[in-house]
Amino acid sequence: MRRSLELSCLAFAIMSSFRGAGRMMSNALPPLDRRRTTASWQPFYCLERALSPAFRNFHQSTTLLLSSSSTSSSQQQQTLVPGAEYESELEVKKSRFIGYAKHVSSWDEASEYIANIKKLHPKGRHWCFGFRTGSSSFSNTEDDAVPTSEPLNERCSDDGEPTGTAGAPILGAIQGEDLTNVVCVVVRYFGGIKLGAGGLIRAYGGAARQVLREAAPYQIVIPKMTFSVTVPANFIGAVYDMLGQIPGATSAGDESYGVDGSLTVSITCVSDEVETFRNGLQDATRGQVSYH
Repeated sequence: MRRSLELSCLAFAIMSSFRGAGRMMSNALPPLDRRRTTASWQPFYCLERALSPAFRNFHQSTTLLLSSSSTSSSQQQQTLVPGAEYESELEVKKSRFIGYAKHVSSWDEASEYIANIKKLHPKGRHWCFGFRTGSSSFSNTEDDAVPTSEPLNERCSDDGEPTGTAGAPILGAIQGEDLTNVVCVVVRYFGGIKLGAGGLIRAYGGAARQVLREAAPYQIVIPKMTFSVTVPANFIGAVYDMLGQIPGATSAGDESYGVDGSLTVSITCVSDEVETFRNGLQDATRGQVSYH
């Protein structure tokens, strides 16, 4: 792709050179010689006009392909390897900054991990953290009864350090690595030298980036959604038919029945398939379905 882009740029540069050189020579001569010079450069103008559409189309196609690739890449989310824990240490002016990072699925899981790090370092001065789950592309408008991805959940704590000098830089490191479902904790052992606000921001952010980058390569996250549907008794079969049609879609096994025989059940499926599931069930039940 990079080679194709270079060739495209080179081709346009050559044609621009032909055009520029012809105009420069033409403008530098008297009118009579100018006409002769223009005529002598006519073959090059013809060549440029003949090739321009092809190169322009090629350039536009290349740009569209690059843009599409960039968009697709930007939508992908990454996380740390589930089950693994990562540790790294950074020393700044005799203060030790020990970074820890782990894959988590919820705030409860992250809270438990942070508590374990505090027990591991009871003599630490500060235990600051950044936490992130979900997606920034979460959509749940009035027209969307079912969200298209898990809502973004971000938290951070300075744990006694000046406001904005610890938790925010750690969270920023997670965001900078395009990670989700991650908690990062940085423990500080004070070395006797004050670092100032700028020094603290660099130290905590640096310790977080260091441990996160040492945790690479990351894993691609496949976002999933869990939502509940309710259908009348005569359309119960339609729910399970749709489950069989959508790859990876499952029911949580917590079916409940109303006094009128209606079924309410929780469904889990890949976020990209939520719309397909919803539209299919909407058609199969003739619109007699509600989402929770």
